[in-house]
Amino acid sequence: MGKYVCTGSSYTLLFATQRVDDQVLKLLEELAGECGLVAQFKAMRRGSIMNVVEGVPSEQRQVLHTACRDVFVDTAAEPQASIRAREELSKLGQFLDEIEQEVVTGSTGKPFDTIIQVGIGGSDLGPRAVVEALKAYSLDGRRAEFIANVDPDDVADVLTSVNLETSLFCIVSKSGTTLETLTNEELIKAVLQEQGLDPARHCIAVTGSGSPLDNPENYLRSFYMYDYIGGRYSVTSMVGAVVLGFVLGMEGLMDFLRGAEQADLMAEKENFGENIPLIMAMLGIWNHNFLGCPTVAVLPYSQALHRFPAHLQQCDMESNGKSIQRNGESVKIPSGPIVWGEPGTNGQHAFYQLLHQGTEIVPVEFIGFKQSQYGQDKEVE
Repeated sequence: MGKYVCTGSSYTLLFATQRVDDQVLKLLEELAGECGLVAQFKAMRRGSIMNVVEGVPSEQRQVLHTACRDVFVDTAAEPQASIRAREELSKLGQFLDEIEQEVVTGSTGKPFDTIIQVGIGGSDLGPRAVVEALKAYSLDGRRAEFIANVDPDDVADVLTSVNLETSLFCIVSKSGTTLETLTNEELIKAVLQEQGLDPARHCIAVTGSGSPLDNPENYLRSFYMYDYIGGRYSVTSMVGAVVLGFVLGMEGLMDFLRGAEQADLMAEKENFGENIPLIMAMLGIWNHNFLGCPTVAVLPYSQALHRFPAHLQQCDMESNGKSIQRNGESVKIPSGPIVWGEPGTNGQHAFYQLLHQGTEIVPVEFIGFKQSQYGQDKEVE
């Protein structure tokens, strides 16, 4: 069991229970090399055009969400994108200082203690997962809520649970035209006006520069995300940074970004045995494309990570929901597994019986932790 282990700076991957041996791992390493996976990742971080399909109209875009956390060294992989990221972080830090000093307040002069993120897809799943994961480290008196579903009951449920006078709404849409988000924004602003509150004193925006949401008359501030940041990977951009900075403080936010950067640097390691992201990717290929397993369960044994499987589900399934290769030809192999999961031990009393005793083979990725966040624990024999 101790043979197949890979240790990173903050985590350890144990994969001895996977259906692999030395020969399989050697072949997977060779396959990764033939596909140039590490080289492609390095090229992506350095600004190469990645979103392109030969012979088909495509975005022709860079993919630079990694630049949002590449802000700690002078030799950034893509300097211009990292400069923009630092500029937005600086703007955010100044804004949060103004909130802390009560220079910026709500309509009635009361300080903000609640932020409500209004967005859908990547503007909700990643930020919500991380806020839930790091709730134990929130600043005293700060909380975050989320509104995503265009079902008006989602809006009503959140608005009835907060004090609107001390609530700041963060409207998130890169294009500024996302139907669900704008519909929810209209509902929210109508409720604020009914309560005698000025929506412009209670709303900020995260959007693309020049979008309909980039309007100082309607928002206290606008923070920018750029077209080279895909929504599903945007949690370390202003899409996630604003809500995280409000709840955790800038120091907590920067610690989160450092952790994300560590994962990026590990993914650049040429040595297969030292590259946890690459090993996990190739094990996924092995299980899905070679062993024919159509699904993978992600089971975090931490309640704090209860929204992580949903975030990972979008990152994986939206990325692999493709039927055309980059060379313009049809995909001739299964493109990706169904990703799902729930926290343990809850799942043990729900669906684990199928995993243990059913006839379907379901690869499982367990996530454990060494220390509880609140430090309250009990050993049970």
